[in-house]
Amino acid sequence: MAETLVSIALQQLAKIMEEQVKLVTGVEEDVRTLKSNLQSIQGVLVEAEKKQFENVPIKQWLDNLKDVSYAIDDVLDEWSTAIVRAQTEEDDFSHSWFESQLLQFPFLRQVCSFLPINSCFACTEFGNRYEIARKIKKLNARLDDIAKERKRYTFKLTEGNEEVNKPLVVTSAIDVAEVKGREQDKTAIKKMLMVESGNRSNLQLQVVSIAGIGGLGKTTLAKLVYNDKDVEKYFENRVWVSVSKPFDEVKIAKSILEILTDAASFFNEFETIMQHIQKLVKGKRFLLVLDDVWEDGPSKWERMRDSFTSASLGSSILLTTRDMSVPGNMGCRRDCLFKLGKLSLEDCWSIFSEIAFFQKNNEERGRLEAIGREIVEKCDGLPMAAKTLACLLRSKQSWKEWQSVLDSEVWELDGLWEKGSETQSGFASLWLSYYNMVSELRPCFSYCSIFPKDHEIKKDVLIQLWMAQGYLRQTPAEDMERIGEKYFQNLAAFSFFEELKKDDYGNIISCKMYNIVHDFAKYIRKNECLSIKVDGGEELRTDSLGKEVRHLRVMLGKEVSFPSSIYRLKNLRSLWVQSKGNSMIGAALPNLFSGLTCLRTLNLSNCNIVEIPSTISKLIHLRQIDLSYNKELKELPETLCELYNLQTLNISWCVSLVKLPRGIEKLINLRHLNNGGFEGVLPKGIRRLSCLRSLDRFGIGHDGEESCTLGDMKGLNSLQGYFCIRGLENVADVDEGKQAELKKKTEVSPLELRFGKGDAEWRKSHDGELLDALEPPPYVQELRVYDYQGSTVFPTWMISLTSLKTLLLTNCKACQHLPPLGQLPSLEFLRIWGMDGIKKVGPEFLGTETQSALVVAFPRLIKLRFVRMRNLEGWADEFSIKRTIMPRLRTLSFAWCPKLKAVPDQMLGKATLQELIFTCSPILKQRYQKGTGEDWHKISHIPNIKVWNFGEKRFLKLLEERGLILHS
Repeated sequence: MAETLVSIALQQLAKIMEEQVKLVTGVEEDVRTLKSNLQSIQGVLVEAEKKQFENVPIKQWLDNLKDVSYAIDDVLDEWSTAIVRAQTEEDDFSHSWFESQLLQFPFLRQVCSFLPINSCFACTEFGNRYEIARKIKKLNARLDDIAKERKRYTFKLTEGNEEVNKPLVVTSAIDVAEVKGREQDKTAIKKMLMVESGNRSNLQLQVVSIAGIGGLGKTTLAKLVYNDKDVEKYFENRVWVSVSKPFDEVKIAKSILEILTDAASFFNEFETIMQHIQKLVKGKRFLLVLDDVWEDGPSKWERMRDSFTSASLGSSILLTTRDMSVPGNMGCRRDCLFKLGKLSLEDCWSIFSEIAFFQKNNEERGRLEAIGREIVEKCDGLPMAAKTLACLLRSKQSWKEWQSVLDSEVWELDGLWEKGSETQSGFASLWLSYYNMVSELRPCFSYCSIFPKDHEIKKDVLIQLWMAQGYLRQTPAEDMERIGEKYFQNLAAFSFFEELKKDDYGNIISCKMYNIVHDFAKYIRKNECLSIKVDGGEELRTDSLGKEVRHLRVMLGKEVSFPSSIYRLKNLRSLWVQSKGNSMIGAALPNLFSGLTCLRTLNLSNCNIVEIPSTISKLIHLRQIDLSYNKELKELPETLCELYNLQTLNISWCVSLVKLPRGIEKLINLRHLNNGGFEGVLPKGIRRLSCLRSLDRFGIGHDGEESCTLGDMKGLNSLQGYFCIRGLENVADVDEGKQAELKKKTEVSPLELRFGKGDAEWRKSHDGELLDALEPPPYVQELRVYDYQGSTVFPTWMISLTSLKTLLLTNCKACQHLPPLGQLPSLEFLRIWGMDGIKKVGPEFLGTETQSALVVAFPRLIKLRFVRMRNLEGWADEFSIKRTIMPRLRTLSFAWCPKLKAVPDQMLGKATLQELIFTCSPILKQRYQKGTGEDWHKISHIPNIKVWNFGEKRFLKLLEERGLILHS
């Protein structure tokens, strides 16, 4: 970690020396001395970091170095911010008031040519720089002492700074689906759970435990059992909850209720939640998995146990734990305790070899197998250790590199965490992987300890947090987001991340961390990264936290005041407040903003905040702030725009917020404006934010002077990912569509175009012309069009979208004909919703001018859904001609198509069709009724046929709760 901080300080120094160091007399020499000391120290940090766990004085020396490095970074960042502020204020002055005066009084131009425009800022700027120069002198003295102390230790100098300059090799994770060596264990657990009622004890609720040391794979085994087909059939309800420490009974209860109801829970009172759970499990055979229970679990479990006794006989609790005292205290009998053992050497070798020899040829395998087996012996039967080391060695080709892992001193390091314990091999393998990473990856990994265990970590959010801490440095060739993506991929390849969740296009969107890996990350950061729970009672003492704390997560109980002692943690760089419905945080914000001025990232999501104080401008170092889900927040202060370093502003689902500060154009470093759910319009200053990478919603208002127009997005060509344009019905001049230059935003996808409600006659030509002007980027993969009122959704650019995979057309009520979508070569999912003007699906839909059997329509379509097609009656004759249509179709769905009489045999008879759904379509239901319908024989081969009859409003609410549609 010290290595990273020194590197960041040197990069800051280089920037300062290049741009502004000569502007303050006397500071130039101090800056050069600072740089020289840091460079001399940097060369020994590789060895010092490794020796700190054997040598307490070296660790203390590193801690002092980290402390000074943080301070240097703060001072230099303060200097850079002062420079940006002065430039921004000068630009505002010259571009607004000054120019307006010159227009009114031309003679002033001659007079003002003798005076510097920025003279009014010079004194303030000089004062700031003088104070910064004074701070640098003091830091130089501290660093000089540290540099001298270095000579007391016999550090080996890293030549050419080889560790820092080691290249990053981008690798991807290998998905090893098969779990090795646990089949017998799985069978044993299943027998304990699935005991016939005559053979089990009189206990209504049986508790089965999997206990063992970290790294054995307790969670993996529990998942094998949980997902087993026999278990799935045996239990009517199955619920999985990750517990960890502390045992939060309210959070656990809410998780159980949400899984049982398949919807978000709005209850916060524990007793109310448990009453609902009791009703839901009553009379049903129920399985609850409590993963990773610690010593604080049993006493709190007592409050929950009784609610589950209403379940049917045969219900079970399956828990995993490292603590052997937990099972008995949770009510687990000895015959239901399964002590998980270590894997055999051959099973460990199987795990190791599958990953380590991936893409290696037989010659390489033969050369490395013998030493590989010796390394596997070091794993001591821990599957996690075998997997971690295999991921490390996968990218190493030479025998020498493998031998260095085998001979590493880490295996016997006296200061290693839990040295001599059963888990030493697991921690040693993590340590080896950690120190074989390029140095840039290490702080990115250890920073993840700020998240709770088993937390689903959003990849994009994690990369933004890394940016905020200065761990990602932009290059001329790559921006920070791309570098962060590479770092994430490498950490996944090292097996530090698990449960990689992907979107429909194969992109990783989130991950989790193994519990033991999370413990290791916490160990790396030790007292620097902490999580605390505040339930009231005694005031939290600052000395109990320690001055080393830089990153803090605070879990506040309901109606508990924010601890005033936290205001004194002046060096905090990250603060994440989790409030649980606490309404008292707003009162703490003025003191928080005044006291914690070193913050780089601040998470106040879902904290019931009504107002943001103007003193937020004191957080001059702030890079990332999350204000999402503060539903009563009505406005943001103009002083927010004085946070010149701000990179990420998240105001998603602040539904009462109707406008943003007019001075937003000052946020010249803003890269991510997350405003999902924001119903207001954007100020015109947004057009100057050329750094923007993400902007969820671009709202167009009626007032062209105050709010954005389509033309204002012209310069936002760095946008990436999801992008929604709302209020297109407010565009007066359709030529603005071309001015937006949407086509140049090549990394936007999905793209969402919303035209707004209304069916005025003028909309038919207006919407058609505007849609034609809004040509998307050529490689867009997903397009969504809402409330379009043109007569046909067929702009000139539609068929040119050769990469389009998903197309959603919603409430295009005036359309008389469907566009020729069959020509789209990559289209996989098509949903057509609410086209009341369509009576028949005509031949144009297939998009083929010839009826030749050689021409394929919809060559890659997998899912086709028609929803709320109230006037659709049938299909053109072309659908009955023997030709190739939708050869890959797997899912076909019709909802609220009351007049539709039949579905083409060409579509129903496909061998690929796996799912057919009819919802509130009475004629179709009768025609294809099982056993009695006249055309039942045409669909009887389809494996999954669903007929739903619930109301439309209920269905729409269900889709919205599950995130399948957006509220509009």
